[in-house]
Amino acid sequence: MLPSIIDERQTAFMEVKHMLHNMVIANEVVEEAKRCNKSFLVFKVDYEKAYDLVCWGSLLYMMTRIGFCTKWV
Repeated sequence: MLPSIIDERQTAFMEVKHMLHNMVIANEVVEEAKRCNKSFLVFKVDYEKAYDLVCWGSLLYMMTRIGFCTKWV
């Protein structure tokens, strides 16, 4: 079920992907924009804060909506 609910662009907290890949990709995008003399905007997200707090009510609601049974939730 997880592949159907985890976006293919998700890279954190997955066995075969690493958050470091995000940095490599971001670096490549910035270098390409500079090379092509294109305008660009860089937006940095604080991963620690993004994943440090969990709104349990929202998480439980979404798990139920996605179709997880009560035992899993």
